[in-house]
Amino acid sequence: MSFKNKQFMFIAFCNHLSLPKSTILCFLYYIVSFPFCHCRLSAEEVMQWSQSLEKLLASQRGQGVFREFLKSEFSEENMEFWLACEEYKKTKSDHLHGKAERIYEEFVQSNAVKQINIDYRTRETTAKKAQDPTLTSFDEAQKTVYVLMERDSYPRFLKSKAYLSLLNQLQANTLK
Repeated sequence: MSFKNKQFMFIAFCNHLSLPKSTILCFLYYIVSFPFCHCRLSAEEVMQWSQSLEKLLASQRGQGVFREFLKSEFSEENMEFWLACEEYKKTKSDHLHGKAERIYEEFVQSNAVKQINIDYRTRETTAKKAQDPTLTSFDEAQKTVYVLMERDSYPRFLKSKAYLSLLNQLQANTLK
């Protein structure tokens, strides 16, 4: 049976169990992203995600599962902006201007397609810093978005059927 057929069977099985779409998306992300990974996701790793948003974001797989949850809530722009800022901090100085412009246009400006939820003062300060960019140009806005995720999305993620189902499934597999 092909990998694609297994995915379709998995979706049908999840629908039969009446699992929410966010749970299915999280499981599918895991299956598609790590189908042949020797180091499978463990219940221990998933439990560590509940210790802090920092620990969740430190895990590549945690980022992916959290991002799928945010997509189900229509707020993935926060995670995308945070990741773009992390990548931006690694930028060589001769590429700063172009990357700063892209991040500003995509996430910060008032009519951005993926506009992040930041206050007017932070938006204006970030706009000025993006015009003459440094590696710290987006730090204030990134911190604001991080706090928003930490206080709002992250607690809902930990209580979500997606996270709890994933954790329960992995714990059940550990007991086998």
